Amino acid sequence: MPEDYKWSSYQASGLGKTIKLWTPHRVYRQLGATITERTHAYREMFLGHLDEKMVHKIRQATHQGMVLGGDRFKCQSGLGRGDSRQLLSFHYKYLIFPLMLRYVYAGHEIQEKYVRDSELDWTIARPAALTDGNHTGSYWHGFMVNDKSLTRKISHADVADFMLNQLVDDTYLHKAPSISY
Repeated sequence: MPEDYKWSSYQASGLGKTIKLWTPHRVYRQLGATITERTHAYREMFLGHLDEKMVHKIRQATHQGMVLGGDRFKCQSGLGRGDSRQLLSFHYKYLIFPLMLRYVYAGHEIQEKYVRDSELDWTIARPAALTDGNHTGSYWHGFMVNDKSLTRKISHADVADFMLNQLVDDTYLHKAPSISY
């Protein structure tokens, strides 16, 4: 059981114990409005049981330094890469990205190339500027370049929502949709 591991964050996240060296992540804080709601939601994630065959596969992949999973791959890049560059304002397009975020976006470009060249069933999400806002489940994705109603912002929680939805939705398979409010 997760609570049996002394050094696991489950002690704080799932049981609500105070641990001086533990700081709750913003995504954890969004699991509920109170500590009771958050710990309950966190414990719910651990109710499933892994059979011995799956445990063996996990251990084997870990010992070999390999990845365990299927062929569906979701990747987070950023608004402004590839054809989404047209969505950027003048300041972002010609000042902020080239001068302040040049290396970050160069990394995104390389990352996207590796994903596109892979044999996986991939989706590359290109979120707008990330915020610490709450999960709304209401955001734009795959929008038109000329849409002026975009805020060019989106919460981490809604990006996670979008990416989880892509695990079962083929709409953006082998595509790189932008997402924003």
